[in-house]
Formats: sequence, structure tokens, C-alpha cells
Amino acid sequence: MAGTDGLTAPGSAAQAGQGGDSHQQEKSAYARFCQMLRHPSAKPLVAKAQHFVVNFDSGMSREDASDKVARFLTKAEAWMFSEAVVFAAEADEAGRSNASEGLEKFLLSRLYPKVFAVNDADQELDAKLNRHITGLAWVDLNHLGIPTVDSALLPRAIQELRSIDNYKGPGDKIVCVLNSCRVVTDILKRTYTGDSSVRPLSADDFLPLLIYMIIKANPPRLHSNAEYLAAFRHPSRLTGEDAYFVTTLCSAKEFLATAGPDAFEVPAEEYDARYAEALAAADGLVDRGHEAAAAPGGAGKERHQRKEAHAQPRPNGAARVHSPPAAGPPAPAAAE
Repeated sequence: MAGTDGLTAPGSAAQAGQGGDSHQQEKSAYARFCQMLRHPSAKPLVAKAQHFVVNFDSGMSREDASDKVARFLTKAEAWMFSEAVVFAAEADEAGRSNASEGLEKFLLSRLYPKVFAVNDADQELDAKLNRHITGLAWVDLNHLGIPTVDSALLPRAIQELRSIDNYKGPGDKIVCVLNSCRVVTDILKRTYTGDSSVRPLSADDFLPLLIYMIIKANPPRLHSNAEYLAAFRHPSRLTGEDAYFVTTLCSAKEFLATAGPDAFEVPAEEYDARYAEALAAADGLVDRGHEAAAAPGGAGKERHQRKEAHAQPRPNGAARVHSPPAAGPPAPAAAE
């Protein structure tokens, strides 16, 4: 029970931003946590976690499951630091933080099959979003109102976005999100002063640039990963920078789910043609023009039925944003 179950993920998100180094540091921290779980004083903690996982109902709503997991972690952490000698000795802030991160990963890695993409609706949304983003492969920076950027930094962010689905622990996934978003921040800092015809980048370009990188990365199961992060990262740790970047990721996901011609300021006919061509290229086919009719805002009956009130705004506008979970752990509840 104290092993890593074959996971190759890191542990906490506290030191994200150093790419492979941060992943390796977190992996080492989690390995130490698992070693501490072998101490006799930690046996009741392992038993509590095992009982919680075995008896967890996978049929409850995501909101109820999130609340149940957060309550258990809050109570388990309190017991861990007060009753388990091996963890009570972790008196410094860094030690306690690593232990809390380790417990979250230990529990959620085992709960993963019961809480991640467990219903048909999530799986359908993942497949639909992945297919739609594939059709948007032609979208360039200018379609999102972004001036030319240093492309040398983009592969790193794209790689991190694609890696999110490789991990099970919320903290591990957060590391990937933070690393990719910090690349966006680095790009924004590189303003263009030599050419007066090109405007410098600003904070308003953060969301459009993240959207662009998501299109190029097309991360597997983006919908489920974003919802999982917002639901199962403990509220006491989904704060500050972590909360902002997860919120922005969810906002980018929502924008892309319905993005049509209006979002990229291109004529519907051009959008349809490029969308179909991108899908055909991905499928290895010569002609899949009929796919365009299924694209949000595409040609045909769907376009004629689209109402002006639902026109998609540009990402620099007022995109709908998910609110992150409230800061601070929920109040302890009765014993699970």
C-alpha cells in the first residue's frame, strides 16, 4: 500500500517552473513520503486511506465527490501530524507541506479510477473537444490578435500541456499547468521595442496565448483533466498562482469548446474549408469537407440557425471564467 503503484509523477506543485528538474524533485519528495508510511506509527493512516478508497462511491456527482475527498484529507492530515510520530517530527513548514502533498497524491492516485472521467458525458466531451481542436490546427497567432512571439519557447509549454494526462495526482498535473503557464509569462515579458509597427505583448495576451498553445498541443482528455484539477486539488492548496492558472486553463477550455468563425474573425466559408482540411490531414484522407458542417458555427443548417446572441467573443474579450474552489479547507465532518 505504501508503494507508488508504478506512477512516474512528481509530488507537490510548490517548486514547479523548472521543467524536468521540478518533476524530479517532486518525485523524490513523494518517494520519501511513501517511505515514511512504512513506519509503524503511520499504519492507521494507511488503513484509513485504504478503507476510504474501497468504500468510495464512484456514482456520486463530481461536486459531492470533491467535498467528500476534501473533508477526508483535512481530517487525515490533522491526525497524521498529531498522532503519527514519523510525521509529527516534520516540524518545519516544508516538511509538513511535502507530507500533505504526499497524502493527497497517495489517496487520489488510488481513487483515480473512481473520480476521473467516470461517466459517459465526460468521455464524450473529451472526444468532442479533442476532435474540434484538431479541426482548429490552422489557427495562428494573428487569428487570436497576438503579435509575433519567440517561437523557441513554445515547444516546452506544448510538451507540458500534453503531459498533464500522464499523471494521476492533482499536484502532479498542477506542475504541468504551472510550467506551461510560466512559459506564457516568460513570453509576455519579452516585449518588442525594436519595431514600432509591432505592439508589445501585455497581460491581456495571456489567455489568447494559452489558447494558442492548447490548440497546438491538443492535450488528451483536456475537459476531464481541467475539471479534475478544479474539483480534487485540496482547496487549501488551490490558491494564489495555482488557482489563477487552473482558472485560466478552464476558461481557455470553455472558449475552445464553442469557438467558431467569429472567435477567429474569419469568414464562415474560410473557417469551414480550413476546418475540414485540418481534419482530413489528421485522418490521412483527401477530402472530409462534410466535417465542416458539424463544426461550431460552421456552414449549412447549423450556421443559419445560429443566433446573434450566441456569437463567440474574441479571447481578449470577456471570456467566461470558472471560479476556483474557495480558499481554505472545508470544516471537518463526521467520520467517514
